[in-house]
Amino acid sequence: MEPFCLAGHSLGAISVALYAQKHPEFVKGLAPISTVVSGKLSMDREKDFETWKKKGYQEKVSNSKPGLVGRLKWSHMEDRLRYDLLPQANLLTMPMLMIVGSEDGSTPIRHQQMLYDALPGRKEMHVIEGSPHTFREEKHLKQIYSYFDAWIKSL
Repeated sequence: MEPFCLAGHSLGAISVALYAQKHPEFVKGLAPISTVVSGKLSMDREKDFETWKKKGYQEKVSNSKPGLVGRLKWSHMEDRLRYDLLPQANLLTMPMLMIVGSEDGSTPIRHQQMLYDALPGRKEMHVIEGSPHTFREEKHLKQIYSYFDAWIKSL
């Protein structure tokens, strides 16, 4: 039922935030967790994007499935470069909850802080100490639950 709360992680987070920028009247609260802030910022953190572009894909070892090597096509980065939350961050006027891990190399704290600083409305940002991009440890998940619980009750 509208208005509703939206939450997402990483690419899911930028997706819900982009929706909220276009349809703020339908969004009561927004929780972009470890969000991609912009494709440009994503590219800036890549160490060897020229090789990635030339080769056509990038190989990454999976953290969740030991022994699995995934391939991320260059077209993924080309698509990602089309998106940026910062130029229209002023449209995100609904209450916002942001959470990021202190060891997040994919969507680092400095990117989250740039978005946070650009937000005009009620907002909060929490850093989960010791956590990487994907929250897996029970202690980190408990912290996230606590932040969400308090935030939802405050709406």
